[in-house]
Amino acid sequence: MSDKKVEKPDEAYIFAEVDVSADGKNYKVKPWTLGKLVKVSPLLDKIMKNLTERKATLDFTKFNIAAMTDLYFSSIEQIVDIIHYSVDIPKEEVEALTLNGTFSLVSAIISINLDAFKSFFNLFSTPELPSEGPGEEVKGQA
Repeated sequence: MSDKKVEKPDEAYIFAEVDVSADGKNYKVKPWTLGKLVKVSPLLDKIMKNLTERKATLDFTKFNIAAMTDLYFSSIEQIVDIIHYSVDIPKEEVEALTLNGTFSLVSAIISINLDAFKSFFNLFSTPELPSEGPGEEVKGQA
């Protein structure tokens, strides 16, 4: 399998949406708007503080049952609100989801928004500068 990075066109992020089936219902998950980000930012901050207090880390590149358990048990109230705001469904409906349904929605929310953030920050990335070792000068500089 190739490690080649697949580039997505900007439209894939701007018009992104994912259909998620959770507990027999279909939901559309879209990247956060600025308004939704304003609502979820304090919730995300609280989750990060909860995880830091528990000395837990999240690595979204691989599944880690211990980290996911820490995330859910330390931050379940914030997760309910994040799903509520992100998917535009009533809190009562979120609270009625099974764990599998919750995992499906949270995974989609994380995935689609991480992609959007990565795309955004790539717009502002700078080309790599030549590295210089100890005592070495970059050509053209004194």
